[in-house]
Amino acid sequence: MFSNALSDEVIGDVVVLANADMAFDDSMSLARFLNPEVLAVLGTSGFSNRMTTNIKNIYEEMMGTDYITDVEQRRGHPGSWEIDRCAESRFSWDTWIFHKSKLMGRLKEENFQRLIRTNELVHFHMNENGAESAALWAIEQSYPFSSTYNA
Repeated sequence: MFSNALSDEVIGDVVVLANADMAFDDSMSLARFLNPEVLAVLGTSGFSNRMTTNIKNIYEEMMGTDYITDVEQRRGHPGSWEIDRCAESRFSWDTWIFHKSKLMGRLKEENFQRLIRTNELVHFHMNENGAESAALWAIEQSYPFSSTYNA
């Protein structure tokens, strides 16, 4: 994921790397002013009634929202999509913002691996529990950012 973000196919220096189901308004354009020595991660509350109408429309167009009610009904938690997930889980994030030039040529494959029961190192996948924390550690081993913010 991070190697892809550092490829020549990605134009510019500031990278906003996010899960596929994230939607942003035009305030994301402010990322271009991120201090190069700062790594920012963003947690989101996901789809909710607190989203502005234009973002809800973008999300609906991209992802559809029928599944939200469907999943909540099956889990027996109707209305749970209105819970503020950011307040619940302050150590989870869906988006990374960084300057590509700071990580170029510095990522170490071994930092993106974990031990399994057989003591083998294998790559972790971003949908595993705790993967975002492991990825943050790996990125911080690659470059000594002056600050990391969970915004």
